[in-house]
Amino acid sequence: MDTNGDDRVTEKEYQTRSSRLAEEANQRQLEYANITLNEFDTNFNHTLEINELTKYIESMYRDPTALPTVLPRFDKNNDSKLDLEEAPLENDDTSDDYYPPNAYILLMVDSLTSQGTLDAQKSLLKELALNWTHFERVGYFVSGFTSQAKYLGNFLSYKDFSTAIDQTTLSAGVPGIDIALRLLDEKYPRTDPSIPSYVVYFITSNYAITASINETKSHGDKFTKVTFVSMGSDVNKLKQISPNIIIWNNWTTGKPENWKKQFLEACGA
Repeated sequence: MDTNGDDRVTEKEYQTRSSRLAEEANQRQLEYANITLNEFDTNFNHTLEINELTKYIESMYRDPTALPTVLPRFDKNNDSKLDLEEAPLENDDTSDDYYPPNAYILLMVDSLTSQGTLDAQKSLLKELALNWTHFERVGYFVSGFTSQAKYLGNFLSYKDFSTAIDQTTLSAGVPGIDIALRLLDEKYPRTDPSIPSYVVYFITSNYAITASINETKSHGDKFTKVTFVSMGSDVNKLKQISPNIIIWNNWTTGKPENWKKQFLEACGA
């Protein structure tokens, strides 16, 4: 330090201070890790290695909104040591157990036509998602019934997902595609713009486009891909909004041709 009252520091002093601050920061992080480790042991009865916990903390710093999706993954009745791959964080790029691949998946069900079309959609979705993982990145919307919506982060398991589908009931009205796509964009915020977002939208013959095609298309363009599942609707008009169409005219007797392949591609697989 300059003895004449100059507040400037030498390069050596600067390096010394920087090193000390870095050590203090590391110590605080270690203390926080130990506190968190004890909390996990107390509340979830798990033994975690410190390097495992550090990985969770680092991921949490990258995306603090991921924390609520981590805690429910600890089974209170399980005494075994948690493996990282058993409970990867949402948006953790190092995780390879996403099926379909990591993406926001928004499913729009048409509940406005008949019980038959609704039951067919429900049955297909439950079978389609049977082996999926990371349901926290799946959103579920029912046209005409906002109260039945399940937003991103609502689902933590296949059971949550299938229960919501089972509880879906008929509603009244005419589905407006432009309104539905706008609501999907507004009500299902994707917190990480680097992760793709896919919309699978079931459409029966009874639908409407209350805005212009261009405006409707602009809502769809907010997503990586929009795929319409046409159950007897006007395919040519739908193609003006999105070229991705799955034709399902035989919904009373079966599923679309190569349906699993088509639907998985619609979800980014």
